[in-house]
Amino acid sequence: MLHFAVKRGNIEVVDLFLQHKISVNVEDNFEVTPLHLAAKHGRADIVDLLLQYRANVNVRDFCEETPLSHAIAFEHVETFFLLLLYGADIGEEERKKINEKPKFVSCLAEFNKIKESPHLSRLIETYKSGDKHAISKYINNEQDREALIQEFKVVEERYSSNEQLSFIPKCLLDFVEHLSKQYLSEHNMLLLKKDTFRGFINNITGIDTNYPSYDFSNIDVLNMQLTCKHINSKAKEHDKAFGVVKDKSNELLNKLKDICQNPNTALAESQLEGIEPSKKRQRIG
Repeated sequence: MLHFAVKRGNIEVVDLFLQHKISVNVEDNFEVTPLHLAAKHGRADIVDLLLQYRANVNVRDFCEETPLSHAIAFEHVETFFLLLLYGADIGEEERKKINEKPKFVSCLAEFNKIKESPHLSRLIETYKSGDKHAISKYINNEQDREALIQEFKVVEERYSSNEQLSFIPKCLLDFVEHLSKQYLSEHNMLLLKKDTFRGFINNITGIDTNYPSYDFSNIDVLNMQLTCKHINSKAKEHDKAFGVVKDKSNELLNKLKDICQNPNTALAESQLEGIEPSKKRQRIG
């Protein structure tokens, strides 16, 4: 059913299936996954969604074709870039096909330029290695956050007037947003675990506690009450700290979105050191 939804291009149904724990890497009789199909049909939006659900970006079907192979074969440049962003490997056969198509050569060259940027490169490389927390330094540290924003401004200025590659800033924005959501989800895991203990402690003590695991063996009810008061206090501190992290994450994402949507936030050409100034873009509205 997931294959059918992808083939029909119905992203809402695809998302619904994934929310209900249908395997994102489910294969048909020819070992074709939903990501293969989305790449073949150039549905960059569905490719992005599948990758956010941790689809295997380097999976091979019965014919040893990868999603990247399909993106190249069917001339889908944006899908090609997305797959690279999420860690697709370029094999010998894929490289031969890329070299036969100038627009893919150009896209790969620009991807490699982006990987020369220290902060964006770090996010791309650490994601590929499985590190879910690299984004944390850009959420929690103001200096690192501003450095990432400055790199993003350069990217927006570089590609905004390039019709063939204008999708790049939006792809990067979605990538950073995904990393932020993933980090917040992991960061919030302790808050989810605490619910397991809340009902148990309430039934014994009548105290509403919000803290995760604790060894309650061999203590009497009075000590339990005192312990739970302490736990509840610590949990409130944890909740407050998580709220601060979430606000910082939203601040980062809002600034990056503003760069994509508002040309006035882009760096002046004189600030773009080492980068050939692109033509001023003209936007309606």
